[in-house]
Amino acid sequence: MSNFCQVAVAPLAQLLTYKVPDHLSSEIAIGTRVEVPLGNRKAIGFVLELADAPEQAAPDTKAYTIKELYTAFPAACVFSDEQLSFFSWVARFYQEPIANVLETALPEPVEPRTVKVVKLCLEPEQPLKGQTQRAIINDLRAKPEIFYSALLRKYPGSSSSIRSLEKKGLIIIHERKETKLPPEPPTTESWAKSHVSLRQEQIEALNSIEAAIDSNTYSPFLLHGITGSGKTEVYIDAIKHVLKNGRGALVIVPEIALTPQLVERFRVRLGSDLSILHSGLSKHDRWAAWQALLKGQSRIVVGARSAVFAPVKDIGLIIVDEEHDASFKQADAFRYNARDLAMARAQLCKAAVVLGSATPSLETYWKAKAKRIGYLTLSSRHAKSVQPQIEIVDLNRFTPSSMISRNISPPLYQALQEVFKRGEQVFLLYNRRGFATYLQCAKCEQVLECTNCSVTLTFHQKRQRLLCHYCGASLIPPRLCQSCDNRDESLPAELVQRGAGTERVFEEVRELFPDVAIERLDRDIVNKSQQLEEILSRVRSGETQALVGTQMIAKGHDLPGVTLVGIVDCDIGLHMPDFRAGERAFQLLTQASGRAGRGDLPGRVLLQTRVPNHPSLIHTQSHNFEGYALHELQERKALGYPPYSRLLRVIVSGPNSKQCQEILWEIKSSLERYTTAKNIGIISLGPTPAPIERIKTRWRWHLIIKCQKINQLQRILSYLKQASKVPSNVRVAFDLDPLDML
Repeated sequence: MSNFCQVAVAPLAQLLTYKVPDHLSSEIAIGTRVEVPLGNRKAIGFVLELADAPEQAAPDTKAYTIKELYTAFPAACVFSDEQLSFFSWVARFYQEPIANVLETALPEPVEPRTVKVVKLCLEPEQPLKGQTQRAIINDLRAKPEIFYSALLRKYPGSSSSIRSLEKKGLIIIHERKETKLPPEPPTTESWAKSHVSLRQEQIEALNSIEAAIDSNTYSPFLLHGITGSGKTEVYIDAIKHVLKNGRGALVIVPEIALTPQLVERFRVRLGSDLSILHSGLSKHDRWAAWQALLKGQSRIVVGARSAVFAPVKDIGLIIVDEEHDASFKQADAFRYNARDLAMARAQLCKAAVVLGSATPSLETYWKAKAKRIGYLTLSSRHAKSVQPQIEIVDLNRFTPSSMISRNISPPLYQALQEVFKRGEQVFLLYNRRGFATYLQCAKCEQVLECTNCSVTLTFHQKRQRLLCHYCGASLIPPRLCQSCDNRDESLPAELVQRGAGTERVFEEVRELFPDVAIERLDRDIVNKSQQLEEILSRVRSGETQALVGTQMIAKGHDLPGVTLVGIVDCDIGLHMPDFRAGERAFQLLTQASGRAGRGDLPGRVLLQTRVPNHPSLIHTQSHNFEGYALHELQERKALGYPPYSRLLRVIVSGPNSKQCQEILWEIKSSLERYTTAKNIGIISLGPTPAPIERIKTRWRWHLIIKCQKINQLQRILSYLKQASKVPSNVRVAFDLDPLDML
């Protein structure tokens, strides 16, 4: 029995010592969630260490009384010893208090819910008349008990049949507390294949991964497979192998709400030994999945970014699908990168880790080429599918009057006509929401901006609102410019719609092809995975012929009926003030292009652009990732950007721009004194206003620090966090290895 414990309480950096009351001694363990006294209030914390006696205070420390814990919560063990080692590593790497890491990583505990369970208690003496009743009895013969909700899902409208069986005394329905999520078995109508034969290069990649799993050593790989090459099939067979070895698997995907079909394929091939973890789940479902993993009831987890912290027992394999995706980076608060943490966790667990992508990040590709990690390739699609033909449409060749509509060029219009005539399907990508990018005064040319942020307001026609996509501000669009003198009625300063968005493109295509079933897919339409799956289901069934959307349509969708992909404006994002802008454009264009021709029919892609000679487009057209990577890496090396250095971004924000600037200059001066004294070589860029200078009424300045060695950058980060004392109305954010420079 331990008499004392060390407790982490966010946001405090230090652990706090508490006495364990006798009546709680049997309930306190590492990972226990507890309520503790903190000053004049109660706080929630987590037990990280146990001891028979408190640590001796330093001689010059003021005397203090060790208080007792208040209580431990029921079913309060939230993480394992293995996880604690990982959490401690994360805290050290990002120089973050472990209490903040725990606050980010752990779900909110909830009481177990009551579920109904159906059990077979008597065999029917006479043949049952109802088909549903017979099917239910057959299911119960095969399995001792089944969740009531699972029967209703499998046999819609079967509640009356279940009640009838209960009245006959053949089954019994009872309630119990349940912490494990009811499994979601695939329906008999599932489109996902239950068995897939691998090609030779898939088998070779799988053999390398299986050998790594069997070695029980840290083994990182890049699985570089073109779109449609079958990376998911390799993942699934590798997971089957790790399960045979009695170990667990962790699969991390970008934005799981956008990839429901990946989960369906996993369910069909791997069964119910699978938990799902992402922020879109209810608190109860997330906690139930967490507990199922913690207790070993599930050995596989598929989840979004935060699933990297999941309590999978004895991990043998970690997979990061679409490893290049920026969604793996937490954008605020504790700014971790789930891809990097996946590699660290695999190292701690002596597991294999597979980073999969058709367009890997240049940092990962560089590591693979430098033989720092293994390099596995899938260079072809399945036998009947080939890479789509990609054509560049130079919009400079068309005058506004020669365009079919504002955003549809004659070549794209002709391609749409041909595809619709053949009864095939189309994806149209426009990576911006709304109807018009902005409203501009026809007289003074002033653009309507958000009053809280340094961005233009986007016009959404369906809502008839101007919206800020950063702070959420919303207002009714005025007809006339508020800055102009509108007393002369013959020359009113009218506001004109400029630019476009998915809403406008959708309307244009619908007007051009009124008899074609067209749908839209963006964040204005979809905010739940169920809504997304309903839209994709209609595409899969052929009910929908054309889908217009943002980058949501480019991620993870395997829809064999799509033979044409049109990128309405390739130039969006290409000229952003960010050294990764070209890389992101290449990745998005390649991923979107890969949605075409995944079935038996050939695919075609049209890229509309005003910069037809841009390297990102040229290499997309030729399916030449290696060529693009070589070009981009040469530029990165000349400028000293990753992977040839590591970055730390310091962002100061506050209500006064000049104050932010002055504080950041003080931080830079302090940094220079520290690095000179410690003989650390750095290059610092700034301070300058952030590209988006104002968000939610707060002005933003930033400083970029380049350093060759990550351990030196961590020392700098630790120093700056301790040395940067700012007024309460000013915030300082530190982003190690930033992906977003805006």
